[in-house]
Amino acid sequence: MKHYPYHYHDLSNGERIAYRTAGSTGPYLLLIHGNLSSSTHFQHLMKALEQECQLIAVDMRGFGRSSYHKSLHALQDLAEDLLELMDALSISAYSILGWSTGGGVALEMAASRPTAIQRLFLLSSVGVQGYLPPSKSRLVSFNILPILANTNPALAKWNPVLQRIEYALKSGQESLMRKILSPLYQNTPISDEDFRLYMEAACQQRNYSDICLLLFTFNMTNRHNGFVAGNNRIQQVTCPVHILHGTSDDVVSLESAYLTAHYLSQATLQFFDAGHSILTDQPQALLASIRQALFDNSGRQITFKL
Repeated sequence: MKHYPYHYHDLSNGERIAYRTAGSTGPYLLLIHGNLSSSTHFQHLMKALEQECQLIAVDMRGFGRSSYHKSLHALQDLAEDLLELMDALSISAYSILGWSTGGGVALEMAASRPTAIQRLFLLSSVGVQGYLPPSKSRLVSFNILPILANTNPALAKWNPVLQRIEYALKSGQESLMRKILSPLYQNTPISDEDFRLYMEAACQQRNYSDICLLLFTFNMTNRHNGFVAGNNRIQQVTCPVHILHGTSDDVVSLESAYLTAHYLSQATLQFFDAGHSILTDQPQALLASIRQALFDNSGRQITFKL
């Protein structure tokens, strides 16, 4: 794995955001990771695209090497962090690829800055009405959902499943971490080197319970999702959206992809023979989809204007 050095930016809210960059020509593409991950997970993708794109891979607040001084109240808080970062980097027009939780953050960014965000790639993303797990998900089997239903952060943190995961993250206990991360790499085994890097990145997360709660209270539609009423911010997302989802995703339900496509008439929907980590299950097919969306047949960047 090629390693890209970290850069840091201090936000006006007192947080420090860590990020990596690659490439010096072509369209800007912001890479936003998901839960139990960080910018480390994008380094293979960055190497593959650095001759064609200018890439910025972030560690969101509470992940990786970014700070976590202030608690989060919504995924929109993470979106505001990243919008401020992109402003500080003087990047006024860019596309976003958001994986899993990062897809929800990407949607919030697009709703806040419809003229700046040129294109969204929602990679195995949380849906527009919040987290919808497959019926066989551990969150269902371990009865985590009823505990989170009251959306009380203090009570949610006492859920035994969340407690066990947070213990594993703090202790770095490899046997537990392998069980926790196994749904991410269920289809295609990854190298021991990559796994250890990904495990180390996951163990740097300090906001796991908070993120889990925010995924259930995320709702950009005009309907109630069973936990909270929607804010209908989805209407403010006007850029082209590419929904990329694995057919055997054991973390985020396929219904999430269909629901997002239903609310976004400009969205395209593409399925991969992959689990939750299309990045490692189908890297070449994913690259082809990104390139097709960003460039025309002659290699020229495809631009989008309102």
